[in-house]
Amino acid sequence: MRVEAFKKQEWNEYKALIETAAKNFFLLSQEETKFGLDYIDLTQQNYNVTLQKVLAVPDIKKTCEEEDLKMRSRLDARTLTDSREKIKEMFKILIEGEYKLSKIPGANTPQGQSNLMIEKSKVYDNIYVTYGVKIHHLQSAVASHGIDKDEDIADFKNSLKAVDLEEQK
Repeated sequence: MRVEAFKKQEWNEYKALIETAAKNFFLLSQEETKFGLDYIDLTQQNYNVTLQKVLAVPDIKKTCEEEDLKMRSRLDARTLTDSREKIKEMFKILIEGEYKLSKIPGANTPQGQSNLMIEKSKVYDNIYVTYGVKIHHLQSAVASHGIDKDEDIADFKNSLKAVDLEEQK
């Protein structure tokens, strides 16, 4: 339904569907976390403080994100058979989209976070609608091909920053 709303550019419906899914995911996550914490006899407050401290360490946060990607790939396995250049093309769309997301104001407010989530979904859904590729499949292909380390990807990222600096003048 969300993808259909995206294709039709029915943004109010799209936003409502994303917000409903996010709320349901949050409630399920809370329920599952509470179950796990009760099982190991850990308070929610202790867990929250620990999680905050752990995710503040960049290497640990990166490891958590990598493990999340691995889990998603195992649960929804698909190896992209697209060419390296086609994967790069998709990755550049992702990079550009994420770069634009970093410019959204008020990301530290609840409304800003909601807007960020919706705009991020648009980036991901654009890739899915255009190429038929889910974001975790793309990220897995990028990692397995080492595309994120390619010089032209670094150049592309730098060109986005250069355009941004030029616009600020």
